[in-house]
Amino acid sequence: MSERRLLRFLPHPRPRVFRALTDPSELRAWLPLVPTAPLAPGVALAFDVPGGAPLVGEVVACEPPARLVYTLGDERVTFELSEAPGGTILTLTSEVANDAEPPAAAPQEPPQASLRRAA
Repeated sequence: MSERRLLRFLPHPRPRVFRALTDPSELRAWLPLVPTAPLAPGVALAFDVPGGAPLVGEVVACEPPARLVYTLGDERVTFELSEAPGGTILTLTSEVANDAEPPAAAPQEPPQASLRRAA
């Protein structure tokens, strides 16, 4: 299993950051993929890919405003939000089987830039 981890401080409260991770209208601002259904535990998840087949997976956990976990193919993506003075620490963890490649889609813009624009 290969793991990648990214930590970012965002100068916004956890509920605001969680909304940026789960609300389709907010996701469009920073992620080229938008879920086809609301995010809730056990829900089959599909991200429309412009010009390609949807990426499919499942929502494993959705615990506002602290944690979101879903799978996409062989990848498990976890967002954890921790309170910090003046904002939120976002920890993004991507786990992929050693013989699997992560999905090719990458954010068009870092979430913190979209949050700054929306604030």
